[in-house]
Amino acid sequence: RETLVEAKKGFRHVAYVPGNHDLWDDTDDAKEPTMEKLTKILAMCEEIGVITKPTCIDSKVWIVPTLGWHHISWDEEPDITGWSGIVDVKRLMADYRRCNWGTMDQFTDEVAAHVDKLNDVPGFDWDMRTDLPVISFSHFLPFQELCPEKRFLYHPNLPKAVGSVPLKNRILRLAPGLHLFGHTHFGWDSTVHNIRCVQSPLAYPYERETRPRSLKTNDTLAYTKPALLWTEDEGFVPQFDCWWSQFYRENPRTPENTTDLAPYVAERYTREM
Repeated sequence: RETLVEAKKGFRHVAYVPGNHDLWDDTDDAKEPTMEKLTKILAMCEEIGVITKPTCIDSKVWIVPTLGWHHISWDEEPDITGWSGIVDVKRLMADYRRCNWGTMDQFTDEVAAHVDKLNDVPGFDWDMRTDLPVISFSHFLPFQELCPEKRFLYHPNLPKAVGSVPLKNRILRLAPGLHLFGHTHFGWDSTVHNIRCVQSPLAYPYERETRPRSLKTNDTLAYTKPALLWTEDEGFVPQFDCWWSQFYRENPRTPENTTDLAPYVAERYTREM
């Protein structure tokens, strides 16, 4: 609440979607029902005037917050083979311990589908077509092409906990001019399924120190200067220069390569003989 209230002091409109950390319980044995916590957060946002539903600003631009949750089956690329020590995603992600989804199975797409239904608000058509610019945003990833391949990740199983098929389908229906996403902490700007997708991550302080190149948009770290996406006079800003999305503009995605880990990843694991 304090952060959003402070943001409201500096901006006429503030829009927000909760991420996984926002829904955590304080312990690894989550007691508070996570859906109740999500409902409380959305009610608090409405109370203080923070946008959490599709909103047309001044009849000039649509801002479309999109709720979601990750699920393992979103990851459709092959797993790494021939290496030991890679942590299973169920152990890797604190979300599984710090969230309490009741009877819903958090290892399937059940939670993701349930949370996605909250996006169906009266009066908004996700299949709308408009001459106004549309900017949607989500915490999680709609498309796997927005995450580096497993062989480039410190935790190769991370893609199993970053994206959502219901989210993907919803963004494909909307077809926004730009979709903003977060969660993975990589600077990004690429076009997937004819939708421009951008991430300008705040990131953890240690990430800013250890891997600033992979966080930057146009040589800028988000915590020093927020990314400008659109203006009334100029429209959408030119494509950002981001390390990973530039890499994939120059190199094809080859997820079938499941054995050749990047050197900085390989040093963390043991090659099986």
